Amino acid sequence: MGGTDDGFLVWLDRPDTQFHLMGDDENAYSSQSATVGSGSSLSSIVLSGSPTLDTALEGIRGQVLRYVAAGTEYAVRLLSASNKTITFDEQATVTPTVSGDVTIGAQVHRWDSGWLDCDNPQQLKNALYLDAVAKQAADGELRFLFYKDFDTTTAIDSKDMALTLAHKQVNVEGLDGRWFQVSVRSVPLTTKASVSLSSLLLRLYDIDQD
Repeated sequence: MGGTDDGFLVWLDRPDTQFHLMGDDENAYSSQSATVGSGSSLSSIVLSGSPTLDTALEGIRGQVLRYVAAGTEYAVRLLSASNKTITFDEQATVTPTVSGDVTIGAQVHRWDSGWLDCDNPQQLKNALYLDAVAKQAADGELRFLFYKDFDTTTAIDSKDMALTLAHKQVNVEGLDGRWFQVSVRSVPLTTKASVSLSSLLLRLYDIDQD
């Protein structure tokens, strides 16, 4: 189950809710990628090309536009769309970059594991690889961030994995610690990612046995 920003509870395994109640046509109801054209400010942008935007009724109001500037991902809520112009419902933190990519309404995923110690918290361990049991998808990527010893501010490694792969294994050899945590997140500006992740297996071995 999941929820929208407006407080609606939804069943995320239903095909009509995988795009946050916006329908299955990502071109008409967003979850799409676009490029910023010549106009960009803290309050609006103009898209290049021939974007397909929902301008009926409330249109794209309430959806989230995401973009990357100087390596940092930003998000701003949208108010309206008219032709190629998108108006923000709030002032953006940073002006979107002209000719930069943006996503509109893309579903963002995040899940954090508990702290893993293999029932031996005092033993120093080395992480070898992570096996992800997930349904093969037509598109999209996931990012795996690794943390150790209760430090959740600094990731010790980061790996991206394509959801199109049948066998999803991430090599992380060389990560030493006593406790490990895995955080699963969407890759910035990924669209059309339908995630069905059932389990994760982190392979560890002891390296300081007496």
